[in-house]
Amino acid sequence: MENFDVKSELMRMAEEKYRTFAIKLLPVNVRDGVLGVRLPKLRDMAKQIVKSGRGESFLEQDVGALFEEKMLYGMVLGYIPLSDAQKLCFLPKFVACLDNWSVCDSCCASLNFNDKAKFWNWMMKNYAHSSLPYDLRFVLVMMLNHYCQKDYLPDILAFVGKIKSQDYYVETAQAWLLSMLYIRFPCEIEEFLLCKALRNSTCLKTIQKIIESRQINDVVRQKMRDLRHQISAKS
Repeated sequence: MENFDVKSELMRMAEEKYRTFAIKLLPVNVRDGVLGVRLPKLRDMAKQIVKSGRGESFLEQDVGALFEEKMLYGMVLGYIPLSDAQKLCFLPKFVACLDNWSVCDSCCASLNFNDKAKFWNWMMKNYAHSSLPYDLRFVLVMMLNHYCQKDYLPDILAFVGKIKSQDYYVETAQAWLLSMLYIRFPCEIEEFLLCKALRNSTCLKTIQKIIESRQINDVVRQKMRDLRHQISAKS
């Protein structure tokens, strides 16, 4: 399956009505590169590429500039049955193309590695100290999808607390990650929110996401409202 064929197929599957809807959810800087292909169709196409045995040759090609080309590349990388070492040969090219939350978040969930500890070390070495917003969001969303465990909690909180970026998409990923961790580790996350490691805006976003969660009860929800008031009063 050559790159030209892939692009032609993407254009064939594009829906202008869906494109009009989808671009409203994406940053302005990427909207011109959106064709309007629905995610289920992209997932099916990615699986077909892998099933055809041409997944690795597809990954060896350039990612492409279109939103759908980036999404498809990340999906193929997630679905293809390669070794960890083989996946790591292609992953930097994918991370380098990230310029929106949708491609990042949609693809991270399926990026599994057999040796989670080894991948953690690789990820932290290569991206944790980056100043690029989507390098940092990639790390945060990978943590959310694959590392919300007790053993990793101290390192996750240390990383989240050291982030200096004020980028909106980094901050929302921090809040999303912490709100999900709160469900499993409420005492630890509440203590973290009170220790002033985060900027107030990030802390308040985290609390809002916890309040909006369907996985907490009304007692906890009120507790979070009180904490929000407490933090807001001090700012």
